[in-house]
Amino acid sequence: MGTNTAVPMDNAPVIEEALFGPGLEMSGYALFLTPDAEYDDSWGGGIALDYYFNTNFALGASAEWADVEAPGGSSSVGGVYAANATYRFPIGMVAPYLLVGGGVQDFGGSTEITARGGAGLQVALTSQFGLFGDWIYNFPGGGGGDDDFQDFQEVRFGLRFAF
Repeated sequence: MGTNTAVPMDNAPVIEEALFGPGLEMSGYALFLTPDAEYDDSWGGGIALDYYFNTNFALGASAEWADVEAPGGSSSVGGVYAANATYRFPIGMVAPYLLVGGGVQDFGGSTEITARGGAGLQVALTSQFGLFGDWIYNFPGGGGGDDDFQDFQEVRFGLRFAF
């Protein structure tokens, strides 16, 4: 007769590195936009698609929209459409990151080229799902000069899915 040996079960959740590994990630988010003095602070939302070539480096695109209100009370939906490069630093279930990019913005019918840079934090809740929050500083016209818009900031927070 054999002896029964009990094998202890580890009930701790296992977070695979899928969210912080190479591959495609899709994000949906809310954003708070602080445009220049021409407009009041605005809320909006957006989507992003990023491809991570390894655990750290990604190239991606984002599209975001916000309802901006001019001092006279007129309102319009404006958008920022950008390509971004992201570098993240995974530490366990969290991954701080930096991003830089550029694109175009259209607020109130005026289109402007913009450069941007920011920082954020991503938290893995499962192997393919997480939360993130970040801050981005935008430089319309590439910064400086006679721009239609002054520099503005945005704060984004939302959900991120890895495929």
